[in-house]
Amino acid sequence: MSDKSHHPDASKPTNVDQGFNHPAPISAGAPPGPQTYSRLNPPAEPGELAIQMSKAQWQRRSFEFAPQYGPAFLTCLVVQVALFFLTALVLDGGQLNRFCFLTITCQWIGNFVILGRRPASPTTMDLLFIRYGMVPLLFVTPFIADGVWSVIGHSTLNGLQRWGVLPLK
Repeated sequence: MSDKSHHPDASKPTNVDQGFNHPAPISAGAPPGPQTYSRLNPPAEPGELAIQMSKAQWQRRSFEFAPQYGPAFLTCLVVQVALFFLTALVLDGGQLNRFCFLTITCQWIGNFVILGRRPASPTTMDLLFIRYGMVPLLFVTPFIADGVWSVIGHSTLNGLQRWGVLPLK
């Protein structure tokens, strides 16, 4: 007596009650595979395209990174933290520490460019830059920053004081 076929709601599909739209079954003459949609042939309802995509198609759309990036980014963070604290110890009024902070910013921009261009297959130079790229950048940044600051002007005011947002001390 506990057979599900005798249940009054057994003929109703449960997914319809939950608001899912399943496409019609493929007939014998139709080619297998997902239907392609274009601007001229949109899906019948907004959720139909997402339901028809297979798991493999969704996995191809996700970000998958090479396993070599993990240790490289860990080394990058260790080098950055060590150099940031070492430059903070220099008694030059924080000038070298500001260069170090600018270098860290530049290296992360470079890291994200590398990660965006070659997420699955980094080259040896990519991994070398991610690990130790801050060291050469730290030597180059003061010359570039001095050139930029000579054009825009260098002062002891922070950015908010320079633009008049915060009052001068």
